[in-house]
Amino acid sequence: MKKIIFAFTCLLSGCCYNGTEILLAEPDFKPENKILIFEDNSLNNSKLRAALHKHGIKVLKYAETETIEKKETIDKNTIHSKKQFYNEVDGRYYLSTNYEYQRDYSCPTNIGTKYYEVFVEITDLNTKEVVFSGVSRGGTKPCAYCPGDIYNRTAEMIADFWLAK
Repeated sequence: MKKIIFAFTCLLSGCCYNGTEILLAEPDFKPENKILIFEDNSLNNSKLRAALHKHGIKVLKYAETETIEKKETIDKNTIHSKKQFYNEVDGRYYLSTNYEYQRDYSCPTNIGTKYYEVFVEITDLNTKEVVFSGVSRGGTKPCAYCPGDIYNRTAEMIADFWLAK
């Protein structure tokens, strides 16, 4: 009986891997504006960008690449060429993320849940100083008694620092 209780406890506690931790928060930091610059367009960062927007944080893309196809007709022959344009935005504070996938955890009640540790940093691009650093842990979906939505909790951690200033 003790083995069954132990196995059940391990099963339930194994799916609860969450929380946030602020590693660095400059106490005297006063931003010039409340706009963050965010470059990466991965699926994870798209979800984080949406969560930041819901928390009232304006996020701009640092450099957006557009490929324009140009057609030219020379001597009755059509020539196709492609040119890339980079649209840089003005801004001062850069948000960087690093997602570390935790493969060792599985959720028996919600198949397809992924567990991450999300490391975030906000850097002042003028001074190159890191003004905020934190880590958020958790799943993409709820699992048993553990809340999901790692993106929302990460955005909440950032908003608590960024909007309080």
